[in-house]
Amino acid sequence: MNTPLAHSVIASVVVGIFAILTYASYAALIFSGPLAPWLGYGITATFITGAIGGAITSWRSSLPFAIAGPDSASCAVIAALVGALAARLSPNGVDYGLLTASLVTLALSSALTGLLLCGLGMARLGRAIRFIPFPVIGGFLGAAGCLILIGMVKLVTGTSLSIVNIGHFLNIEPAEKLLACIAVAIFLLIGRQYWKAPFAMPVQLLACIATFYVVLLQFGISLADAQDQNWTFAIPPTREFAPPWTLPLAHFPWSALPELGADLVAVMFVSTISLLLNITGIEIATKREAILDRELKVQGIVNLFCAALGGYVACISSGRTNLNFKLGKDSRISGLIVAAMSLASLFVNPDFLNYMPKFVLGGLLVTMGV
Repeated sequence: MNTPLAHSVIASVVVGIFAILTYASYAALIFSGPLAPWLGYGITATFITGAIGGAITSWRSSLPFAIAGPDSASCAVIAALVGALAARLSPNGVDYGLLTASLVTLALSSALTGLLLCGLGMARLGRAIRFIPFPVIGGFLGAAGCLILIGMVKLVTGTSLSIVNIGHFLNIEPAEKLLACIAVAIFLLIGRQYWKAPFAMPVQLLACIATFYVVLLQFGISLADAQDQNWTFAIPPTREFAPPWTLPLAHFPWSALPELGADLVAVMFVSTISLLLNITGIEIATKREAILDRELKVQGIVNLFCAALGGYVACISSGRTNLNFKLGKDSRISGLIVAAMSLASLFVNPDFLNYMPKFVLGGLLVTMGV
């Protein structure tokens, strides 16, 4: 193995570890609340999205070092979309119907986003998108950041943040979890200022996980007790794979689509704007120019494949792409290996998340929301 290839492989492993941790946080954000019992489905959908997005983008993007997969802004809006669907169905007690409806809705949002992106790319409107007013962009992305923070509260404490139940968060148990989450977020944000190494954040996340287990050992708390107290996940030992065409579509509440129309449009709009802003940020950071129309078509194809194979909306990630560029430069190998790591994660027993502290993923979500 020559030196450049070895360097690319090492870069891909570092980026892949960070991507897997990030993807897990997105799965937990979307499949929270009423959907928490089916987190295994969310993990599968997330890694399918990461594998498809990473592979096709690395193969066809005008930026050979680009990494695509689930994105924070689009996942925040998707979580709101699924939450609105759950609020409509949960009062009726339709448990399995909620899961089926959520998976179909995820595929539908990805398909519509893919069609929009392909249409914009084929119409050569890539440059025109840059003329969207900044207040509109800022408003949508600011709202996405707020949705991430609200979703973090539900993920960490198991309770939605609202005025009605605000007193619940003054109790010792949820307050401890939120404080731990905030501590992790502060640690990560300070790390950005003082540790400039590209692999600093993955190392910080691993350090936070290690600290959690040191505290458990120090106080003689078992993992089972930590799970009972909702500090870690407790997901089934088997992962479920449910592509859209295998789902009983008769369970889908088609009458709810008009009510969800605004949320679906928001997913499409935010995903398109996020793609534009991420590419612009990558161009500035790497001093490389992307072919916007090509990127729109590539990401459109990515999302159509995600919709067909049981994933959800994918987008080029500025953070993971910039990290990959710093470590691996122009190699497409890194992106393909990251995609392969996401694919390989589908065959790993999902109970590895049982060892993941919720507040660590919550802290990572806070940094994204901020």
